[in-house]
Formats: sequence, C-alpha cells, structure tokens
Amino acid sequence: MVKIMRKTLLLAILPLLLLFACEDDFTAPAYQKKIVVDGWIEPNQPAMVLLTYSAPYFENIDSASLRQLMLNTAKVVVSSGEDEEILSLGYNDQYFPPYIYKGNTIRGQIGNTYTLTIISYGDTITSTTTIPSKITLDSIWFKPLQGSDTLGTLMVRFSDPAGERNYYRFMTRRIGIDQNWVPAYLANMSDVVFNGQTVDLAILKGNENPLFHEDQIYFERGDTIRFKLSNMDKSTFEFWSSVQKELSKNDNPFSSTIVEIKSNIRGGLGLWAGYGISQYQLIVP
Repeated sequence: MVKIMRKTLLLAILPLLLLFACEDDFTAPAYQKKIVVDGWIEPNQPAMVLLTYSAPYFENIDSASLRQLMLNTAKVVVSSGEDEEILSLGYNDQYFPPYIYKGNTIRGQIGNTYTLTIISYGDTITSTTTIPSKITLDSIWFKPLQGSDTLGTLMVRFSDPAGERNYYRFMTRRIGIDQNWVPAYLANMSDVVFNGQTVDLAILKGNENPLFHEDQIYFERGDTIRFKLSNMDKSTFEFWSSVQKELSKNDNPFSSTIVEIKSNIRGGLGLWAGYGISQYQLIVP
C-alpha cells in the first residue's frame, strides 16, 4: 500500500521535477499524511482491520520509519445497523503490520451492510460495505501445460447469476508453500462479458509479494491448492482493479497508469470490503 501511495504522489509532483530540473536545490512540497485502511469482513467471520499512515515518495524507509507508519492507538468501531462493537488490537505476524484490529461479537452475514468508523487523534474516518451473495463453483481441475510434464493451470467453472452485475476476486494458497492467500495473476474480473453464462476460467499463480515479479505463473504437480472465489461490490472491485493496474507497472517507478487508486474510505485512504466467499481444495496428482 505504501508503494502505491508513493507512485500516486510521484505523478502529482513530476511536472515540478521537470520544471526545476536545472535548479541546484529542490524542496519537495509539504506532505500531509493520511490514515490508510485495509479492512474486510466475510460471512460468519469477525471484522479485521489493519491501519497505517501513508508516506511521501521521497521519505527514506527503514525500520524506524516503518514503525512510525503503524497506527496502533485508534478506536475502531464496526456497526451492523443493529449491533455495534469496538474492535480489539492484537498481534498476528501473518500480516504486515503485525498488529490487527479484530472483532468478536459481530459476524458477517450475506446481504448485511457494515459501517466502519475509525477515530484517531481527533480525526474520524468512515466507510460502509455490504457482503454480497457467494458464488459456488461447478467444478475445479488441473490442466497440464502443453509440452510440460510438471506445470499447468488451475481451471474453474461456475455459473454467473443472470440479470445482475457481479464482481469477482480470485485467490490461491498452496498448502505448505504460501503463508497467506495470494491474489491470482489478474485476480479481479467483472461479469460484463459473460453475465448469466457458465464460464471456464484459467487461474494463474500470482506473486505472494506483489513488489517482486516471479516468472513462474503456473502450478505444479504435487501441489495442494486452496482456491477462494470472492464476490464483491462495485467499489471494492474498483479499488482492486486500480491497484492491479498500478502493480503491473511496478518495475519502473516512473511508469504509471495515471489512474488514481480508488478508495471507499471517507477522510482517508484504502478499503473497507465485504466479501461473499466460497473455498475449495484441489490436490494435483
């Protein structure tokens, strides 16, 4: 998230860099940091929220500055319209930062809308999201890559509901290899071209660390693959699509899609998302 915000800021100041390229001294414009939210809620699961601050592009990044980007003193509240709870801060090294605000009493339900409120040092930021219905797979299988004895793609088939717009996110996790869920290569898709149809999709392996590209996008024989199919609302899809476009350019810090990272956070940056989830497992022979 920090890298994405850095690149967005760079686009804003690039004309100034060109204008003053011949000057001996350059002073970057003052930067006003914002709270960055990475929060989600799924069916039968509590709300989960990670909080950091955004950082200017020209700031040096080291262990000390990373600690200053963590926000561990906020009041985080989730409301379902009927119930409300304050999330508790806990340590979990599966995430970065390793401190996560987690709910307890409120569990996600399909069709419900949830409001997130964050209060920190006089600032209040809010967002709302809804958990859409989940979409189930018709089948899942491994398709060998032509000319290879070991590599292949993960294939999935599902029927898209007719008469409504749906937005999908695909994630995989290789048991014993991936620590967390990994967004698939080109993980986000709308049903604009296959509304109401049954589709077969090839799922390619994404990068566990999005800042580093891997040449290997295929799965291997012997993998035990967990697959997560998420249905999400339009604002969540727009966020992940804009992130996906930016990450596709991360090899060159001076290259950008010139597309602003979308956000549904009022008063801050990032995403508060509800997902309709279905999960599957495939053991590749």
